Amino acid sequence: MATISQLLILEDDPRRQAAMIELAQCGGFVVTCARNAHDFLGAVALSVPSQTIISLDHDLNAPPGERDPGTGMDVVRGIADTLDFAGALVHSSNDAAASAMFFHLRASGWRRIARVVPYGDLDWIGEAWIEKIRELARA
Repeated sequence: MATISQLLILEDDPRRQAAMIELAQCGGFVVTCARNAHDFLGAVALSVPSQTIISLDHDLNAPPGERDPGTGMDVVRGIADTLDFAGALVHSSNDAAASAMFFHLRASGWRRIARVVPYGDLDWIGEAWIEKIRELARA
């Protein structure tokens, strides 16, 4: 099995980004974080999927004057046929969209998928999120 060394994160909230990056780097991951679907898909093109876990938010906001950031579902549609990723974690608080992302990946043949529902400001990142990332890396 390949070493899981890279983590790609789709997250537009700077506080969440910082917490995720810090925890993942302490866990030995090389982390790339994108605020929009377009940049994320660009990072995917540069990754080695078998060594990469992805973590996806759904609802993305762009600063005024920037282009439409897209959504996590845009990313899912762009990568659904790439089955050799080490795993995917959906971390959106938009329940309907997160479920749709999860099941779209599952229907496309992905088997290593997890879901975390955010809670308690940033508490979920240090508790549930990092644990799911570790589980995906071990599996």
